[in-house]
Amino acid sequence: MNRIRSQSSSPVHSPRASSLDRSSSELGQLLLRLQQTVLHADPEREQRLRRSEYERAKLEANLEYATTSLSKLEQDAAGILTPGRRLEVQNDLRRKRELLDLLTDHVLDLRKMAVDDDDDDDDDDDDDEQVDNVLASIIPKEGGKPIPTSISTSIAAPTATPASTAAPASTAAVAAEAAAESEAATAEAILDKQSSEREDLASKVFQLAQAMKRQQMNMAASLEAEKDVLGRATDGMERTGRGMEAARGRMGALVRMTEGKGWWGRVILYAWVYGLMVALVLLR
Repeated sequence: MNRIRSQSSSPVHSPRASSLDRSSSELGQLLLRLQQTVLHADPEREQRLRRSEYERAKLEANLEYATTSLSKLEQDAAGILTPGRRLEVQNDLRRKRELLDLLTDHVLDLRKMAVDDDDDDDDDDDDDEQVDNVLASIIPKEGGKPIPTSISTSIAAPTATPASTAAPASTAAVAAEAAAESEAATAEAILDKQSSEREDLASKVFQLAQAMKRQQMNMAASLEAEKDVLGRATDGMERTGRGMEAARGRMGALVRMTEGKGWWGRVILYAWVYGLMVALVLLR
């Protein structure tokens, strides 16, 4: 039994279960790529996501596709008949849903930070225009010509302060923790799945052994019954043989008795023959 368990590979699934597993695996790979792109991005990649509307649009399209696929998988998982298998698939999809929500929230944060950066740039442009207007108003004019002045004005343009890095840092920490939990949960789910597969295979082998044992017992009982039938048939044939031997002896006696007695003796002989035939038929 242990040898059979160690040689077990994977149980036979229905086409529907195989399709669900394949779709779930593809969705998991997509979420892992998005997690690497969004949550574990380097500073350069982070800046590109904040500045490029095209990059954010691609991420949102992938997230929308992942959301649609996950919703379909959740509907298919609800139709699984085996309770243990259904619970296993639903737990895996729940972890994928949590990771997808985390990715969606982070993309929304990137979009908000991009809007804040655009607002800061607009404020800088407005400040520059206001400073130019003030300088133009305080320079005295005579005869419509500006009076040269040696006033040198140094204007320190306000520098746009980047968004606080506390939120990305905390988000990265949460993402790393979620990734670690997801990997641990995935490994645990794989081990549970392999254990359940081994138990199912062992149960099927045990049931097969019991069925073979019952079949052997039924075959032995059938052979015993046939043996009794053959014994009775043999006894009947032996009795028939003994009856035929007795009839042959009587026939010989009749022949000897009727020899030399003419037609009347032959009539008696035929009567005995037909009588013996009727007796044999009745005995059968």
